[in-house]
Amino acid sequence: MMMLYVLVLGWVALLAQMAIPDLAWLPGVRLALLPLIIIYGALYLEGIRVYFIAVVLGFTLDLLSPNHLGITVIEFSLLAALILTQRETRLASHWSYQILLVLAGTFFYLCLDYCFYMLQVWHFYWPFGLWTIIALGAALNALMSPCLFALFNLPPKMFGWSSGTDWSRGRHGSPRYAAQ
Repeated sequence: MMMLYVLVLGWVALLAQMAIPDLAWLPGVRLALLPLIIIYGALYLEGIRVYFIAVVLGFTLDLLSPNHLGITVIEFSLLAALILTQRETRLASHWSYQILLVLAGTFFYLCLDYCFYMLQVWHFYWPFGLWTIIALGAALNALMSPCLFALFNLPPKMFGWSSGTDWSRGRHGSPRYAAQ
């Protein structure tokens, strides 16, 4: 049930991301909601579920954007792999660790997205202003992530949905892993 929830949350984030305008006081910087959903899924779900969500959301976003088919699927899958390999089970529910993963993951995603864009146009130019936009976009996502993750966690806690991982008892809720 948690996987379906994250998938629906991703589709809602996709619609919201298309409707949210750029920030007036930071031109070019936007809140990247879909990478935030992928990171949220990687923190609360296991392996293949996260890759499935990354592929479905990436393909959905690719269908909505011209000349992009397949690139966002690769970007989201690499982002999911990055977060899954760097996730520390004991710290995954702590807000400071989540901020760190969101900051690194969003920066990685935005750099990768621009790199694939440059590959498409066969022009490699990385101005300093671009690095500022990428860094500010990653920082904005990191600052918004505790509030958004708390909001995202409300329905699973209200309805008692399990992600398949209970952090208080170890991996997959088994007391055997809690001692390790």
